[in-house]
Amino acid sequence: DVLPPGGIEAIFMKRALRTQAQLQLPVPPKELRAWRKTAGLKQWEAAAKLGVSLKAYQNWEQGQRQMQHPVAMRKLMKQATPRRPG
Repeated sequence: DVLPPGGIEAIFMKRALRTQAQLQLPVPPKELRAWRKTAGLKQWEAAAKLGVSLKAYQNWEQGQRQMQHPVAMRKLMKQATPRRPG
């Protein structure tokens, strides 16, 4: 196998940049709904965990509006997800 110019570092940098770009995309409504249901939360509880109004959360989950700061919201979603014992 032949490494690209820049070697293995270039491969890792390309993957890191792609991951960063994906994190900046809005959270799709289906993903948001799946997170909420997996966490066992009602819409108002999910809104409270993310620090937004119920109406804002409902607009996101219904696809009527997009999140302004998806990277921050993804971090909050991760923090608010209960860990399974194991």
